[in-house]
Amino acid sequence: MTSSGRSSRLAAVLLASLLFVAAACGTDGKADDATPKAPATTAPPSTTEAAEPADHDDHDDHDTDVTQPTDEPDDVTEPTDDPEAELLGEADAQAAVESVNLTIDDLPAGEGWTSEPDDGGDDNVFDKCAGEELDLDEHTIAKARGQELTNELEDDAELMIQTATGYLDDLDPSSEMIEILSDEEFVACTTDGVIDSNDNPDLEITGAFDTADGVPQLGDGLAALQGDFTITHTPSGESAHLGALLVLVRTDTLVTAVTATAVDTPGDEQLLYGLLDTIADRQADALATA
Repeated sequence: MTSSGRSSRLAAVLLASLLFVAAACGTDGKADDATPKAPATTAPPSTTEAAEPADHDDHDDHDTDVTQPTDEPDDVTEPTDDPEAELLGEADAQAAVESVNLTIDDLPAGEGWTSEPDDGGDDNVFDKCAGEELDLDEHTIAKARGQELTNELEDDAELMIQTATGYLDDLDPSSEMIEILSDEEFVACTTDGVIDSNDNPDLEITGAFDTADGVPQLGDGLAALQGDFTITHTPSGESAHLGALLVLVRTDTLVTAVTATAVDTPGDEQLLYGLLDTIADRQADALATA
């Protein structure tokens, strides 16, 4: 690979890392204000029914039967009655978010995946693009970012995956995180953030994010942005391609952002769908056992 080709690929990898930072859920915890969780006899609420995944025969079915009981037993509390009573305390919330994120053990062994600790960055796309409409600082009780997972392939291609999970204090901002991924202004702002990150005059970044269609519906809500970007070394004309997915999965007020990028290679859709299943299952388990 020529030096200009390496420069284009390096820029693509740097953009992938930038997207990992952008996926963080909230910039500041709110543990001091966390309301202690309800007694163990209170069942965690289910807020919506998951839809059937589209056109993926090997994808697990996560439909949930949400039935309103005729009587009101003592061990069931509706989330609309007293939302504050359903919140986890600080320690339980932190344990919950840390239990959800992906690790190297979730990826196929022997296929070249490696892990690095999170770089500790704390910026996120919601602070930049959601503005005052969605202030995560005011609602985040606990958060954690997972390992940076990378697979370097032949011909300098690369796959990268990272997760970040946050536990919020209310259903409204949790649901708004899912809904805002279909907002045109938010999507355009996310695209601008990628393009404006370039400070190399020899490189040109083109492309855009769009709301992804046909994604499976897991937990209480899932939404995704799909981006295709080309990084061109203008003096030589050589370029690299960056494909990116930003996926949010929500169960109750537990939200996980999954960032998956592919540099000069197609993404592994089957692997990604399996990982999304894992995340939705872990969210449900974390809330049920906390």
